[in-house]
Amino acid sequence: IDQGDCGSCYAVATTRMLTARHRIRQADPFAESFSISFPLHCSEYNQGCDGGYAFLVSRWSQDVGLVPKSCASYRTSGGCELRCSPGTLDRRWRADNHRYVGGYYGGSTEHEMMRELVENGPLVASFEPKNDIMYYNGGIYSSLANQRSDSGWERVDHAVLLVGYGEERGKKYWILQNSRG
Repeated sequence: IDQGDCGSCYAVATTRMLTARHRIRQADPFAESFSISFPLHCSEYNQGCDGGYAFLVSRWSQDVGLVPKSCASYRTSGGCELRCSPGTLDRRWRADNHRYVGGYYGGSTEHEMMRELVENGPLVASFEPKNDIMYYNGGIYSSLANQRSDSGWERVDHAVLLVGYGEERGKKYWILQNSRG
């Protein structure tokens, strides 16, 4: 999906993570995807197309629940609207046990992220992309490292879905599913 002119990367990545993990737990790779537009346009925990946080999409998905994509297909404008077949909303799926890998914001390690991916499926990763990412067209992307502040908080402006990892000629890399561009 291309998120278009909407700052929805946090909702796209989180909803795709929850869909993938649901499919894994149900042992059904063809189970219908969850709606990205439902948490994007209906949640009061984030700012819709003006941005938000993956953690809060997961929290809202626990509190309110998720609906199938057929109830609200992805769109970058409009409000909170659901168009479901009768009976579809009788059973909402809820995300539970949402948490930061590592226990708290900034507490994750490379090893913990790898273990989470292998044991539970794809996970959301956030970072501050550099301008040169728009020129990426294949291979292992490399850019200048982000500088961490003394407070332990790292500036992030984009969320992606981490779906794999590897190593090529001694260089480690993550495989990401991106919704920008």
